[in-house]
Amino acid sequence: MNGAEQPIADACVAVIAAAIEDAVADYPNATPATQARHAVRALAAEGWHFTAEPPAALVAVPEGITT
Repeated sequence: MNGAEQPIADACVAVIAAAIEDAVADYPNATPATQARHAVRALAAEGWHFTAEPPAALVAVPEGITT
């Protein structure tokens, strides 16, 4: 990661941490999995996109290859 990317990474970490803190505060008796789902839903409502695919699968497919 270069120096220009670090502030973006730091901002992402802060937003994710805030969503987790909110979920734990809003659902203190829920299981960690439930709290995590609430945090992910809150982030998705803010326009964040999540995928189960590993990052390598998101790399552009070379020209001429179809999936």
